[in-house]
Amino acid sequence: MCGILGFTHPDLSTDEASAGLDRALDSIRHRGPDGQGILQLPDLRVSAGMRRLSIIDLAGGDQPIWNEDRTVAVLFNGEIYNYRELRKDLEAKGHVFATDCDTEVLVHLYEEKGEGMLPELRGMFGIALFDLEKDRLLLARDHFGQKSIYYSADPAKGKLAFASELKALHQLPGVDLQIDDDALLEFASFLILAPPRTHFQNVLKLPAGHFIVATLAKNSFSVSEPKAFWAPDSRGEPSFTTMPEAVDAVDSALHQSVDLHLRSDVPVGVFLSSGLDSRLVSSYAAEFYGSDLQAFTVGFGEGRSEIDDAARTAQELGICHHGIELDEQGFADALDDALHHLDEPIGDAAAIPLLHLSRFAAERVKVVLSGEGADELFGGYSERYRGRASELRKTALLRPFGPALRLAALAPVSKLRRLAERTRSSEAEEAILLVARTVGLEGQGARLSSERLGQIATRLYKPQRDAEHSLMAKDMSWELPEWLLQKSDKMSMAASLELRSPFLDPALASVAARIATDLKLPPGSEQGKAVLRKLHARRFPQVGTTPPKKGFPLPLGRWMRGGLRDRMQADLLDSDSPLFPVLDRSHVESLWQRQLDGKLSNPTPLYALWSYCRWRRLIAT
Repeated sequence: MCGILGFTHPDLSTDEASAGLDRALDSIRHRGPDGQGILQLPDLRVSAGMRRLSIIDLAGGDQPIWNEDRTVAVLFNGEIYNYRELRKDLEAKGHVFATDCDTEVLVHLYEEKGEGMLPELRGMFGIALFDLEKDRLLLARDHFGQKSIYYSADPAKGKLAFASELKALHQLPGVDLQIDDDALLEFASFLILAPPRTHFQNVLKLPAGHFIVATLAKNSFSVSEPKAFWAPDSRGEPSFTTMPEAVDAVDSALHQSVDLHLRSDVPVGVFLSSGLDSRLVSSYAAEFYGSDLQAFTVGFGEGRSEIDDAARTAQELGICHHGIELDEQGFADALDDALHHLDEPIGDAAAIPLLHLSRFAAERVKVVLSGEGADELFGGYSERYRGRASELRKTALLRPFGPALRLAALAPVSKLRRLAERTRSSEAEEAILLVARTVGLEGQGARLSSERLGQIATRLYKPQRDAEHSLMAKDMSWELPEWLLQKSDKMSMAASLELRSPFLDPALASVAARIATDLKLPPGSEQGKAVLRKLHARRFPQVGTTPPKKGFPLPLGRWMRGGLRDRMQADLLDSDSPLFPVLDRSHVESLWQRQLDGKLSNPTPLYALWSYCRWRRLIAT
């Protein structure tokens, strides 16, 4: 686990380039406090480097790592969990390894398959691989987007810069980091941005499961468009159509995935809540790891205690449990620190307790397993998927009558106008608008330009075998990598802690894609993830029913009306607030008053706007 970065510098002296590289590496020291590696390629005017968090082959895993004849070099952030199996195959083909680390399989596998190696990797990664025979650089982001690659390119000037975190790009000479004010409307609509967009005009984020190739030679400098090497795919007919066979298949795949995710030369723990996903991961981990496994939980001292529930689970599994509490003062005090490490705002207040928990866990272990990805793979958001799929099907029935409805809508009947409007959008565009209507700030999605809406829809919504799976695939390509996994990676690495997600394994995802929709989302049931619930009952027969979905049960609304009130109001409605004039002040004021009156059902969009305001102030300092 590391942080990587690099840049071309055709117009800088060696000393200037080295100074910029040193500053950038120092800015991501938290990602790798155990060591540093430098790669200088003078002929290509390239400087690159990494910070290392030692997890596998503590003594021999320093980077960059080269192939036998030093024509291929790699800088790598992440873990390749199937490296032993890949290494065995490569050695049988004559490749000679100099280390025992997972990183080295990348250079040898590249020699065999080029970028065709990427689908074979089971892991999380941001890869920068230099091919000196072809003067080219391969940048790749893992299947699910657990790790990030940000980049800025100006091919006309022979410039390219990349990094695991935006803060490193801030330190590199010649990188234009002008804030994109227009991104605020999109952020307010979805509480995240659609990749490859960032909040900076000239910086892109590599989408999950994609790679780019840069040709670095002076007379042929170029940077390709992102190309997918993997995407969620449930277009074919389901292979698992009965609950027993689906549960058996998931049991086997998750069992193997957790086993792979436990590969480490340092202590491993688990993040354990009262929820289904972390309980399952913990049960498999305890089976392999034994009583030395440590579990960590954060609570907020309200209602049914998350910590007490997790402690009971840990006792059942025979593992050690640690619980910590976070109050509203601790939350407020940690906000700016969390935003600094996030690099960009996301509309998820759970980032703060996750940072709190990660720092606590990092005092005891160096790696933790967590449950991210189960909802998107197995239909955890039942109301979201069934509800939105129902809307998409209704509109599909109306679309052939669109011209007649639009004519009828000239009459002053609002219902007809709304029906007519629905038929104007494609299925993909309507799916994206449904996100805005149910997630973002009220009414903002409708203000997006039709061009931008079309771009997002085309990139992120791919028809699968049914609407439910199409929506799950959209979540896996967007909300999962750019919301949940940004939070997981940035908050854990801020504490120099490696977070691993066994549900995010390509082999397990393949099993999930072949499960019939009704097994994941039973008709008439308010609960999703039915297959995982059956698996949970198998592994925890004494529990009886599975716990309800909670996530981090943060009492955000009450805190907003209490200790956070004055701070939030000052930032949101200040005369120089960065929210205006992009957003309508009266609309934000109205939402804030409804929140203070306890009449706003979802306070998350207001938190997202607050985090945006705080982030803009941090960037300006």
